[in-house]
Amino acid sequence: MLNQRKLGVAFIWTAVAASILVGFGMGAPSSHATPGPVSVLYAANAPAGTSARGNMTGLMVAFKSTFKAATNGFAVPGYAFTGWNTAADGSGTAFSAGATVPVEFADVTLYAQWVVSAPHGRGFGLGDTTIEAGGSLVPPVISVSIAALVLLAWAGAVLVIGLRRLRSR
Repeated sequence: MLNQRKLGVAFIWTAVAASILVGFGMGAPSSHATPGPVSVLYAANAPAGTSARGNMTGLMVAFKSTFKAATNGFAVPGYAFTGWNTAADGSGTAFSAGATVPVEFADVTLYAQWVVSAPHGRGFGLGDTTIEAGGSLVPPVISVSIAALVLLAWAGAVLVIGLRRLRSR
C-alpha cells in the first residue's frame, strides 16, 4: 500500500524539478514564451579593394515585428549606394532606404549594396557612366551643351565662308 504522504512529496519534487528545467531551457518550451528583442545591424559591405566611411547605429526591435530600413550613413568613394540586402552578395531580400522590413526569426543584418559611379561629363563628354557591380557597362547618354552647339554653328559658318572665298579666286 502506498503512503499518500510520500506520494505527495514525490509529486511536489517532480513539479519543482520540471520548473527548474524549463526555467533553464532544458525542458519542454512553453507555448506562451516569447523571444526577447532582436538586434538590427547595418553593414557597410564596401566592395573589394575599397573602404567605407561613416557608421550607423543598430537598433533593437521586438520579435515578429517590422521596422523601417534606415537611410544610408556610409560612403564609398567612386560608388553609389543602391539599397540594403539581407545577404552581403546581394542574393538575399533587397530593401530600399525607408522600406518596411519584417523581423521573422532572428537577428537581422542589412548589407549596403553599391554600384560603380563615374563623375559627370560635360560638353561632348559621355554624361554619367555607370558600371553595374557585375561589370557590365550601362550605355551613357551623350550630352551636348548649348556652348558646344554654338561652337559647331560658328565653325560651320567659317567653313562656308572659306569655301566661298576659294571658289571666287
